[in-house]
Amino acid sequence: MKTLAASLSILTKQGVMLYLLRGVAFTCIISVLGVIMGLIVGSLLALARTYCKKGPARILGWFATAYIELFRNTPYLLWIFICVVFCPCPGFFARKMFGLTSVEMKLLFKAALALILFNSSVIAEIVRGGLNGVSKGQFEAGYAQGFNTCLLYTSDAADEEDSVDLGGRRIIQNKKKEKKKKKDADWIKSKRKRQENTE
Repeated sequence: MKTLAASLSILTKQGVMLYLLRGVAFTCIISVLGVIMGLIVGSLLALARTYCKKGPARILGWFATAYIELFRNTPYLLWIFICVVFCPCPGFFARKMFGLTSVEMKLLFKAALALILFNSSVIAEIVRGGLNGVSKGQFEAGYAQGFNTCLLYTSDAADEEDSVDLGGRRIIQNKKKEKKKKKDADWIKSKRKRQENTE
């Protein structure tokens, strides 16, 4: 217990808590930059790898595939080392900003770059899996209902009453419901007519 108290007593020294809080802020900035930029770059890579397969756009597809496979199949620690040791920092980041020294800003740029490079490859595969998860039958059913490609990915088609579900099953169910409603309405009309005729 005495050793724990002695270890924690270092927090009471002047400047230690400020140093730790700056480290927390540094980590949060790197994380936010890594996630936002990784999501943007990863989504673009996933689109290129999924849809750039014909014509001159094939080069983009090949680049996206090579990038994703290279960064996904190598350790993140390797990219941190490469970025910190070998990667030059632009002059914009080599100055004091956000209460950080120029050296800390250079490290922030290099660490964020390593995180963006690695995360974008992982996010690209996640997004590509989602894009490939939409079956060909669902595309055809969506196009038949008037959806464009963007709407197929973004709309909540499965929960709407008059839209398509996987393989067009919702369309068939809706047609059956409409036939049943029409039959019921016809049956009610004929029943009323019979009652009126008997009266």
